[in-house]
Amino acid sequence: MLCVWLELSGRVGPSSVLLTMQKTTPREESKNGADLRVNLATEFGLKRCLFQAKVLDPKTGKLRCEGKQGISKLRKQLKAARAECGALAFLLVYVPSQYLDGACGQFSTYEQMSCSAATPGISSTMGATVIPVDALLTPSGKWKKRKEPVGHLAGAFPNGLPFWKVLIELLVCRRGTWAGDPELSMKAASDAEGFITLTMHAEAIDRWDIVKEQAEGLLRAP
Repeated sequence: MLCVWLELSGRVGPSSVLLTMQKTTPREESKNGADLRVNLATEFGLKRCLFQAKVLDPKTGKLRCEGKQGISKLRKQLKAARAECGALAFLLVYVPSQYLDGACGQFSTYEQMSCSAATPGISSTMGATVIPVDALLTPSGKWKKRKEPVGHLAGAFPNGLPFWKVLIELLVCRRGTWAGDPELSMKAASDAEGFITLTMHAEAIDRWDIVKEQAEGLLRAP
């Protein structure tokens, strides 16, 4: 989606973004608690994010890790992810089509293939719902809501955001801070290894202040 948005023409411009998404190995997940890593590199530096992904079961309406042991393990995973990357640690929930409205948010999503357009429900962009770990755990790593740690109402999670919005917020400095030397950051993001790696490199013809203004417009849109 970033490539579609940033690639305003075929010309190569000064504003470069390298997005790397990696499926972590079981060994890595046992240490950092995450099964998905996202690195975002620009001329300003690098941002590293960790995600623990869970599925909202379409039959039970609960996370597939529900149960005393499963919820305890999830808490430890989220705590470990936050210990490594701070506020850029997230829970990623895959929300099934039965909760989604089927509407197209200017780009297709996998969930839209399974639901009819204009049906009651939350926006289809919430098919990949992202929840900051800080919204779920206390500073000491305990659940903020012990009775229902990760509750939802008809697929809508408190403090949940669509995945695309989190990426844009990272890009325009609404979330996290850039770290490291820009050139080394771009190389580190492209050279990073994972179990499965997807790398996207996009160029925009405009300066960063213009790109940021366009992004802020997207975030303000209803």
